[in-house]
Amino acid sequence: MASFYKFIKIVKVIFAGIYYSLKILIIPKDITSILRLGDLLTDTKAFDHCLLRAKSDIGARQLIGERYTQGGILVETIKHAPAGTLGAAVLAHMGKYNLNSYGLIMKSGVSERVYLRERQREIHDILHCVFDLDIEIKDEAKLNAIVMAQVYSPIATLIVSGSMIHTLFKSPSDLPVLVDSIIEGVEIGRRSASIFSIKWEELMFEPLDVAKNIVAKKSAFEATSLGH
Repeated sequence: MASFYKFIKIVKVIFAGIYYSLKILIIPKDITSILRLGDLLTDTKAFDHCLLRAKSDIGARQLIGERYTQGGILVETIKHAPAGTLGAAVLAHMGKYNLNSYGLIMKSGVSERVYLRERQREIHDILHCVFDLDIEIKDEAKLNAIVMAQVYSPIATLIVSGSMIHTLFKSPSDLPVLVDSIIEGVEIGRRSASIFSIKWEELMFEPLDVAKNIVAKKSAFEATSLGH
């Protein structure tokens, strides 16, 4: 009986995954579907590999162990960040696209899996500013390619794949630009410091270039970029 219920659960997950994947293909900016699909992928072998990869970086492993977070982007705080700082850039980005802060609700005993999934969401808008990215499909694909190259994130990989399929059918003439963006993202991810090793929230009052230089330092992933 236990095996039967396990089978039913697997089937449910598969169909839910297909449903959300199709919604994302049709509407790439459907944030709710992206979040739901990410939740489903947390309990997979692919995510096991993602977590292992993330923890191969010493700094990231420490922050994962601490479950480091400040509860999301503190908008009221960064309103006071001077022009030219990371905080000012993040605030401008959020205001331009009417974005809300994604806050990680840290429950007692939250697993490393859930923490890493939530942390990726929590720093997403910060990374847009650090890597000078808009929110168009090619920009989202590039950012997710950076994450994919660093930790083989299942949801980032699906978003990159989905962006190519969507563009193939919706605007095939944009494929060359999209492919170039993805390739650039992979290259940036491999040569950059782990995005999960940096306390981004503590850099909000630092010049934006400081944050860019921190992530641009030599990556611990570079030597293992082929998965060795």
